[in-house]
Amino acid sequence: MATKKGRAHGQEFTVLVGNFPYGSDPSHNLPAFQAPPPSRQGVTYQVVGFGDGGAHAQNANARIGGTAGPKTASFTVDDNDFSTGPAVLTLGPFEVISNVDYVVGSSDAVTATNIAAAISNLAGFSATANLAVVSVEYDIGPADIVDFSVVHHGTIENLTPLTPATGTMANGGPGIVAPALV
Repeated sequence: MATKKGRAHGQEFTVLVGNFPYGSDPSHNLPAFQAPPPSRQGVTYQVVGFGDGGAHAQNANARIGGTAGPKTASFTVDDNDFSTGPAVLTLGPFEVISNVDYVVGSSDAVTATNIAAAISNLAGFSATANLAVVSVEYDIGPADIVDFSVVHHGTIENLTPLTPATGTMANGGPGIVAPALV
């Protein structure tokens, strides 16, 4: 069974929602001039598309909430020998390819620093290297799900382990939250 990924479309927007104290309960059928005014609450939404963009794709307004924070991921340069084939790191719409987008250094730590510099040149991404560990952040679009994977075209797995190992970056915030029922 395939899972559906959400992709944000456009900017988030805020709407003013009226919360009536009695809802639609007919036992509180007060004339308009006697009824208490509804409380108002700003709720932030964003149009989010689900599916692969094909015939069965759907769009929905999703409630956006939570604390602001970037999406995060990390990986380790586990082996500095890229001679058997390139490693292709996918970050959202970008591919970072060994010996094309960054130079393989003299050690795992130097290669990690070179990869972090290449990632930091991508729109919305920043990366830092701590020895052989590369930490990546993405800070555009609160509801975006950002692809994060690696394909090794050689016999050596150079960039491993990926954290998270789900195929997408860990969601930062704000993100899609449950509707507020008041």
